[in-house]
Amino acid sequence: MAYKALYRVFRPSDFSQVVGQRLIIKTLRAQVQSGRIAHAYLFTGPRGTGKTSVAKIFARAINCSDPVDGDLCGKCPTCLALASESMDIIEMDAASNNGVDEVRSIRDNIVFPPQEGKYKVYIIDEVHMLSGGAFNALLKTLEEPPEHAVFILATTEVHKLPATILSRCQRFNFKNIELEEIRSHLSDILVKQGVRIDDDAVDLLARTAEGGLRDALSLADMCISYCGDEISYDDVINILGTADKNFIFDICDHLIARDRSGIIKDVAQLAVDGRDPGVFLKDLIAHISDLIAVSAAPDSIRFATMGKEHVDRLARQARSAGGELLLRAIEILTGSESVLRASTRPRVVLETSLLRICSPCLESDNVALMDRINYLESELERLKKSGVTVNSNAVPQTEAAKTKAEPVAKRGSIPEVKKEARPEAQEVKQMKSMPNGELWDALLVRIRKSNPLLYSAVKEARGGVLAGGTYTITFGAGNDSKAAFARKKQDVIAMELSALVGMKPGVIIENGAAPVKKNDDDDDFRQRAIDLFGEENIRFN
Repeated sequence: MAYKALYRVFRPSDFSQVVGQRLIIKTLRAQVQSGRIAHAYLFTGPRGTGKTSVAKIFARAINCSDPVDGDLCGKCPTCLALASESMDIIEMDAASNNGVDEVRSIRDNIVFPPQEGKYKVYIIDEVHMLSGGAFNALLKTLEEPPEHAVFILATTEVHKLPATILSRCQRFNFKNIELEEIRSHLSDILVKQGVRIDDDAVDLLARTAEGGLRDALSLADMCISYCGDEISYDDVINILGTADKNFIFDICDHLIARDRSGIIKDVAQLAVDGRDPGVFLKDLIAHISDLIAVSAAPDSIRFATMGKEHVDRLARQARSAGGELLLRAIEILTGSESVLRASTRPRVVLETSLLRICSPCLESDNVALMDRINYLESELERLKKSGVTVNSNAVPQTEAAKTKAEPVAKRGSIPEVKKEARPEAQEVKQMKSMPNGELWDALLVRIRKSNPLLYSAVKEARGGVLAGGTYTITFGAGNDSKAAFARKKQDVIAMELSALVGMKPGVIIENGAAPVKKNDDDDDFRQRAIDLFGEENIRFN
């Protein structure tokens, strides 16, 4: 006898064997019990979640002559007749039969009554693949079907269906099956097959399936073909082309430490081990998602099936990373998924994405700015713990120098009042910590969010320069009205600057002279000089 795949051998034959989808099963059972059967149903949801299986069970249940609690009995002549291929249950794959002629054949044959049961059921899988003409032909049939006809439409892309079709169907949304349900069902099936498998291996198979039980069984089938009756965690890693948990923790540690060299070595190791960059990217996204979840809700049900040691390790790494880094990482990596799939060099895409996470200075949004601030604060804390004294307000002096510098007050004399350092000097020193180009970009980002009208004026300026506690913004010729409007909002600009540099500087708005026409070589030379040394550090004659 030909070999049957696991998902075909263990396909549910009645409602009690369906994994997950409890609300849908409960509703369909109630309809079978009450006899209130609609003429059209729409089953939609991700792949491998039971749409077609439930459609077949429901088609047999509504024809069962003696249903038990809304489920088919499996013993009556009708159930036995419909267990195999029958003219009363017609399945059609719309992916390969998507033309008008196929739908017209349904309309021509639907007038004939069922042979075995009470209803003639048409199951149309992947119904979104039908052509426009086929949808129009199906619509006419759905509007006025015979009493004995029931349609069950199944699709993974419900948004592609016309609204006229949707409005004529009872819609049931199938959801991804819970991880624990997949894990438990998969373990039971493998035990029945006489296969010994590590718990970590079952967990990895269940996670890789991403909510689809059929995918989990297909992966298990592949592992059995490769390993036989004993499947280890390392075997599953090699077969799936994924990465070990410790490796993912290590690469996240390198991301947190901004260790670009370590990132390059990790990606090279993936290539040496023959791992698929796309699979690894999904694993890394899932891991960072766990880090975000454990930092926000450590007692969430998603961690109930994980070992305590693993959850504690996730919590420690999440605290070390910080929320801003994790949010940036998940945004960059998810955005790279589609690029990686279409690229002929997926390794380069993966490498570049990871290096972007290590380089928040390349980003201009607030999340990247907060990430950089958090990283600097963590570095300062590390230096303090290492015994390094960090003092940004004064030059360090030895105790002997301090004692020599301080005059000894005579008894009975009025003590000398020491002059404190002028706040202006401290302000200037603190505000010089950010380059002018970077400060200008960050200022525009803040103004754009807080005051869009002011942003429309300020964005036309050539830039800003911070010097001596004063921030000077220069407008080019022809922008007099925008410069005048910016002068009225100098307090707003100063407030936004204070949030970036720590102190509130003075703001000056200047109108630049009309630009002198230069040849292209001069412009190119000047731009290269500005890029190399910064506009604030050079002067052109």
